[in-house]
Amino acid sequence: MRNNLVFSSLLLSGFLFSSIGANAEGFTKGKIKIPFSPEVKAQSENISPKSKTNLIVKFNIDSGSYLYKDSISINIKPINGIKILTPVMPKAEKKFDTFSNKEKEIYHNSFSINVPIELTNKFTQNKISFSSTIGYQGCSKALCYLPQEKTFDTTINVKKK
Repeated sequence: MRNNLVFSSLLLSGFLFSSIGANAEGFTKGKIKIPFSPEVKAQSENISPKSKTNLIVKFNIDSGSYLYKDSISINIKPINGIKILTPVMPKAEKKFDTFSNKEKEIYHNSFSINVPIELTNKFTQNKISFSSTIGYQGCSKALCYLPQEKTFDTTINVKKK
C-alpha cells in the first residue's frame, strides 16, 4: 500500500512538473497570446529634406489587461543626419498594483506614443530606414507576463526638392 502511495505521488509530481514546463515553453515559443502588442509606423510616408515628422508607436491592449508605463522602452538605432527627439507619452492612470505592491502608472486602453524626428542638412539619402526595438510589460486580471521586446523596421521616403 505504501509503495502504491509513493508511486502515485511520484507520478502526480511528474505530471505537474511536465505541465509547468509545457506552459513555460508556451510563453517562450509564442504559443500563449499576450494581450497587448505594439506596432510602429511613420506619420508620413514621404517627407522633405530638413523637415520633421513622427514615428508612431501604437500599443493595442485587450480589454481587462494593462501595460506598466515604466516598463515601456523605445530604442531607435541612430542614423547620421537624423535627430530623434524625446518621445511624447500620453497621461497614464495611477493604480495600486497588487502584483508589485506599489502604486504604478498604467495604460488600460490602446494608446500611441509620438517619437518626433527631424532631418538635418547632413542627411543626404533618398529614404530613411529606422530600426526600433520596443520593450514593454503588463498584466491581465489573472497574471503578469514576462517582459516583451519586439523589433520593427520602418521606412520613410525623402523627396528631393
